[in-house]
Amino acid sequence: MDRNHVLEKLANISSYNRCVRTVAYMLRFVQITHMKRKFETTLSSEELRNASYCIIWNIQQLSFVEDIRQLQKDQPLRSHLKFLNPLLDRSTGFSLIRVGGRLDNVEFENFEKHPILLPSKSHFVWIYVRHLHLRNCHAGPKAVVALIRLEYWIVNARDLARRIVRTCMACVRYKSKLERQLMGSLPVERLRPEHHIDFCGPINTYVRIRGRGPTKSYLAVFICLASKAVHIEVVSQLYTKAFWLHSNEWLLGERCPLTSIVIMELTSWVQQRS
Repeated sequence: MDRNHVLEKLANISSYNRCVRTVAYMLRFVQITHMKRKFETTLSSEELRNASYCIIWNIQQLSFVEDIRQLQKDQPLRSHLKFLNPLLDRSTGFSLIRVGGRLDNVEFENFEKHPILLPSKSHFVWIYVRHLHLRNCHAGPKAVVALIRLEYWIVNARDLARRIVRTCMACVRYKSKLERQLMGSLPVERLRPEHHIDFCGPINTYVRIRGRGPTKSYLAVFICLASKAVHIEVVSQLYTKAFWLHSNEWLLGERCPLTSIVIMELTSWVQQRS
């Protein structure tokens, strides 16, 4: 069977399952005409597997012509595929290029130890990767690459997966960017050298004295709106005297001039001019 006829036939098909079934019926027709074999059932899993191998063989014969010739002559490869240490496998009935490695002694299947090598610029490879993307609930690029490498090794698989996810209309529709509302103008307090003060707590503080229990304290959070500087002080009590005792040192040490202090509370805002 001429490889050009197979690939030209598949170029007009956009479904992965239909591609495989079409080639499977073509192979069955060859067996009926030449081997006088009769088929009374639907396509079996073995026929579908052989059909996929036939398609892959035609693709490799078209894309890796020089590499196949060098592998058949046991010559070192000159292309970028030499980093994958490829090898020829004839166990499937087709001479397929597989990725080499050091996993020959592992008790895995052959397609797991040595995945079949495929180019990224192929119509069948494109619809196969799109088939994986759709069958797995519109999986993302990383998940698609992981699914591909369970059986095949596609050159530049990451770029191919990104292009397929990017061109998927369902993914584009559900991942569209929402309109962003313009933020309003900054409040007056953000444009002046003012300080905001907030309290949190209570917390337990401990003194390193034997027999002394914990003391209830609070945290005073000072925020300079001009420089976004944040300072935290421990306040012993929620009294004005205790607050000024712990805050004077920080407020007087600020470089920016202090014009006002805004104390944030849950129910009201208390502003004290200084």
